[in-house]
Amino acid sequence: MLDQTPITISTISGLAGSGMTLALHCQPCGRWDEIVPSEWLEDGRPDVDYIRQRFTCSACGNVAEKQVRAPKSGMSNESAYRGI
Repeated sequence: MLDQTPITISTISGLAGSGMTLALHCQPCGRWDEIVPSEWLEDGRPDVDYIRQRFTCSACGNVAEKQVRAPKSGMSNESAYRGI
């Protein structure tokens, strides 16, 4: 039987090591932004626990919703749809 221990990634450096990004969405404004963890760390920003961190919208100050995004490796940048 295979060991099925879940992988827990809760820090910016953990996301960077996995090639993931963190999207932020402000529901009231409808704004989206994305944190690229390797760039975040290269800029000297702290290696925070993104789960506990409250990211706020720079436009309205509301707390953003977080969405972890998997790496895009192996995915085509071509559209899966053709014009009608």
